[in-house]
Amino acid sequence: LDQKASTLSGGEAQRIRLASQIGSGLVGVTYVLDEPTIGLHPRDTARLIRTLKQLRDLGNSVILVEHDLDTIRQADHIIDIGPGAGHYGGNVSAFGSPQEISIEHDSLTAQYMRGEKLIPLPKKYRPFNPEYLISVTGAAANNLKKLDVNFPLGIFTVVTGVSGSGKSSLVVDVLQRALEKEINGKLIKPGTHKKISGIAQLESIMVINQEAIGRTPRSNPATYAKVLEPEISKAVEVFVAQPRIKRILKTLEDVGLGYMKLGQAGNTLSGGEAQRLKLAAELARRAHGPTLYILDEPTTGLHIDDVARLLKILHSLVDEGHSVLVIEHNLEVIKTADWLIDLGPEGGDKGGRLVFEGTPKNCSKNKLSYTGKFLEAFFYSNP
Repeated sequence: LDQKASTLSGGEAQRIRLASQIGSGLVGVTYVLDEPTIGLHPRDTARLIRTLKQLRDLGNSVILVEHDLDTIRQADHIIDIGPGAGHYGGNVSAFGSPQEISIEHDSLTAQYMRGEKLIPLPKKYRPFNPEYLISVTGAAANNLKKLDVNFPLGIFTVVTGVSGSGKSSLVVDVLQRALEKEINGKLIKPGTHKKISGIAQLESIMVINQEAIGRTPRSNPATYAKVLEPEISKAVEVFVAQPRIKRILKTLEDVGLGYMKLGQAGNTLSGGEAQRLKLAAELARRAHGPTLYILDEPTTGLHIDDVARLLKILHSLVDEGHSVLVIEHNLEVIKTADWLIDLGPEGGDKGGRLVFEGTPKNCSKNKLSYTGKFLEAFFYSNP
């Protein structure tokens, strides 16, 4: 009860505010929430939805901006904006109940809701090489209980667990900071741990976050990726005879940014757009040595179709010989991982333990893992 507010995650703070509203007994209030499922494990998302329905049933109105399909399916009424992004968007593509949307409309959201479009399970998962990994020993930052964890290299690894289970403490505070200090010479202090071995196997570390690429209107995709003023997809055609320029522009198009004007101000990009721009710049560069890419909840703010594009990029990085490590709650990402590290079992003091490490399919059989319970449906229907 006396936990400092500054130590709460965004999801925890939001749920505390919601709980206080339910306790107030107010009616006739309109609540507006912008992507409330950000940072929430599917178990916590289910709790959030129950809370929102309680507010509605008390006689209030609840309006959400949301990408999570399970949350969207729970709505009484949906307003789907599109049909595309940027200047291709800004229109109402569909509206109605979830059933009406999925049956009567052909928007991207509707196609995913009825299963016409989906993110498939990988045909083949990459094997874990026990000789190619980074070992963290005695990780004890924040609520971590002196964990010994192996982070495989050369494959796609996802760290999962309920909100507050210690994911960021392990990956960001301990591992990322230690690697940035060792490899990049950054003057930072890693979270408490005993030892980290295997760092010499990496040539570089790249943290791809959703921070803005520039804070002024003068910073834009053209200045970040080095090109010009037209729409990216049009510029691909213009520079077809210039291999180096075309490669960069085509990569931007491949990550789903073809709609964007090259001269668009950097400070107007969403977090997801900024992140994909950084990934595109990485993909377009000449090949370099073994790199570990770290991403903390990269699906924040992304529609499921954008998640599909993001996954293609991340897996292509692994196919090129690099390693990808992601903290994520999104089951669409988790189910495609080669290796899972699941923390918990709960949050706070009851978290910080290693619940499971292994393949997503094996996690789906683990009775102690909340993540496993939600993965079960994917592997039950896809044996």
